[in-house]
Amino acid sequence: MLDRQKSSCAEEAGALVPIIDRNRCEAKEDCVRVCPYDVFEIRILGPAERTALSLGGRVKAFFHGYRQAFAVRAQQCHSCGLCVQACPEHAIKLRSVGCDAEAHEAQGATRRARGASLLSLGTYSDVF
Repeated sequence: MLDRQKSSCAEEAGALVPIIDRNRCEAKEDCVRVCPYDVFEIRILGPAERTALSLGGRVKAFFHGYRQAFAVRAQQCHSCGLCVQACPEHAIKLRSVGCDAEAHEAQGATRRARGASLLSLGTYSDVF
């Protein structure tokens, strides 16, 4: 069955890489199970990764033991999309290697910073 799945992956390795939305991933391991190229592993989020999460992402990560999927062998991805289809949280997207992943992450960090600045406008004690 694994060979059949590999044959459906027409792209050469490294054309696209999986990007995991840390605020959505719940470590259900579906991506690990379906990937014929062993691209994913479930790991514990580190302190810096936890800090980068939105408030909702932090709560979700806490309740899932800070476990999430990581594309530890992203360069082995053959772009078959099995992981994208299998993920119940829709946390995985395939991006072109030419796509500036750092700019994409920076854009997310900017959105999180804007949200944090809005929260800092008032405190709970100011409201009540």
